[in-house]
Amino acid sequence: MAINGTQNGVPALETRGLHLHFKTSKGVIHAVDNVDLKLEKGRTTVILGESGCGKSSLARAILRLLPNNVARYDGQVLLGGNELMQLSDEQYRTTVRWTKASLVPQAAMNSLNPVMKIAAQIAEPLYVHKIARSRRDAMRRVREVLKLVGIPEDFLGRYPFEFSGGMQQRAAIAMALVAGPEVVILDEPTSALDLLTQANIMNTLKQIKWELGITFILITHDISTSSELADDIGIMYAAWLVERARADDFFADPLHPYSRMLLDSVPRLHEVKEPEAIPGAPPDLLHPPGGCRFAPRCPRRFEKCGVEPPLFEPRPGTGVKCWLYEP
Repeated sequence: MAINGTQNGVPALETRGLHLHFKTSKGVIHAVDNVDLKLEKGRTTVILGESGCGKSSLARAILRLLPNNVARYDGQVLLGGNELMQLSDEQYRTTVRWTKASLVPQAAMNSLNPVMKIAAQIAEPLYVHKIARSRRDAMRRVREVLKLVGIPEDFLGRYPFEFSGGMQQRAAIAMALVAGPEVVILDEPTSALDLLTQANIMNTLKQIKWELGITFILITHDISTSSELADDIGIMYAAWLVERARADDFFADPLHPYSRMLLDSVPRLHEVKEPEAIPGAPPDLLHPPGGCRFAPRCPRRFEKCGVEPPLFEPRPGTGVKCWLYEP
């Protein structure tokens, strides 16, 4: 079952049974377990969940940005119907990364070289992938993406430390867009910014989505921010994708008990009801529990929750990993 529909039968991005585990001195961390995901071209899928649930690890698994301590990495990742897991690291680097799929990291300053001018950094993928035939071509493209993300042209010759936090984030978005990728993953792109700057960045992303038709994955724990950009929602809990649905359906009626409690924890503008905390804590992913991983915190658990649930489809376009929805 897809997180959303596809166009012409081929999703922009698809994962099937994707796993990513890490070796540590204490044991193996289950960061991503058996995630199936389909994204329709030109739509934004928001991945929501508490810190440590595997959202950023999912992004790394999709883009193959892996550390040296990987214990397990398997499954399928398909981009435009083409299997990527069979590519060598060199093939992936030269044919996919930046040109087909790219990342906007969580802390923009960490991705910017402090001793390189912004124009040179944004242009680098154009040279590496031989997209620009000359420096003039490269600078023309850099000016286009700077305009798109709202950076004045006279900032071309500046260094990252001369940019505000919001401008640094816009520069990181420009770097992700410059080579014309089909899919862009945004990992907590506004978490380090003030509320006004967050709103401006989200408006910029909406404009880019409208103008370019890019497929976005937005990874965040901020439900209010996600609701502005989301076409589809995926809820992660303890390395599992426990619910996936169209955004309108999800915000009107979330189905998984964790999804309901997650929404209930957020203040509502037009409701008197106070937000409620989710009791307990997520499980230790070094030793994830058997059965449903949310069961220890779930107010609706029952005997069958001791067995891992499959993904049920209680309504069209919605998948829920919960025994409550067994037909």
